[in-house]
Amino acid sequence: MDYYTYITNMEYINQAKASFNNMRIEELPWPLTFQNKSSQYLLSKAIESVKSYITSENNDDDFYTHLIILAPNEDEKKIISEIRDAEKTHAQIFRKIFTNLTGVMLPPSIAKEHNSENSNITYLDGLKKALFGELNAVKKYRETMAYMPNMELYNMFMFVLTDELTHADKYNYLINMNKI
Repeated sequence: MDYYTYITNMEYINQAKASFNNMRIEELPWPLTFQNKSSQYLLSKAIESVKSYITSENNDDDFYTHLIILAPNEDEKKIISEIRDAEKTHAQIFRKIFTNLTGVMLPPSIAKEHNSENSNITYLDGLKKALFGELNAVKKYRETMAYMPNMELYNMFMFVLTDELTHADKYNYLINMNKI
C-alpha cells in the first residue's frame, strides 16, 4: 500500500482514534498530550507562529543570496541557490497554511527584517549560521505542526520540515568542504 493510501485509510484512522480514546491523557504519546489544554489557544499560537515563519523564510532568502555571493565555486553556489529557492516555496506553503487556518490572505510581501550583521560575515561562519538556522526551524516547525487541525496542513508542515533537514545536511557538507 502506498503512503497516500495508508494515511487516507479511514479504517486505520478510526482504529487509531478508538485506541487513543481508551487511554488516559497521561498515557498519550506526544504530541497528543496537548489535548488537556485549550485547543483554541493552541491553534491561535500556531497561527501566530505560522505568520512569523513566513517572515523568517523571506529573511532566509536574503541571507542565502549573500552566501551565494561568498561561495568559492559554482557547485557550492548551485547548492545554496537550490536551498534559497526552496525557502521561497516554504514561504508560499506557510501562506497557504495561514489562509487555511484564518481565511485571511496575507499581502504579497510581509516586511523583511534587515540584518546588517549578515553583510560582515565570513563564508564559513555564514554556513554555520545557516546550518543552525535550519536546525532551529525544524524544532519550531515540529512543535507547531502538532497543532494542525487536519492531516492536509500537517502534511504541508511535514514537507517543509523534511526540506529543512535536507538543507541542514547540505550545509554540513559545505562546512566540511570548507574547513581549513
